[in-house]
Amino acid sequence: MHALRPIDLEQDERSSGTWTRLQTKTQDNNNVIIMRKQGRFWAPVRRLIWEKAQELFQIDQVKTMNEDFKGITAEHKELKEAGYFYTAKLMVLRNLWREKKGLPPLEEEEYGHL
Repeated sequence: MHALRPIDLEQDERSSGTWTRLQTKTQDNNNVIIMRKQGRFWAPVRRLIWEKAQELFQIDQVKTMNEDFKGITAEHKELKEAGYFYTAKLMVLRNLWREKKGLPPLEEEEYGHL
């Protein structure tokens, strides 16, 4: 793993970027704490995926409840269990890829097979 480095608090305080603390065991069962620099891709993308999953959940709720819809939100566990997270993940990642390639994003109706 190329992004791992041992803890050096003095250097870590001066360095830029965000570091994640990881704890592993060596072959002789010694605890070793290492630091890994966090990327900038997944944190905002994960947020987009959860937002899209919540949106898909609420769209389904509106369809089934009609006038009785109260605007309820689901917990992350519920979104994963019902498959909204996986569908949202596919939609968000596909649209990010299309955006990178200069293509227009797909509309939700075009995801009928998901």
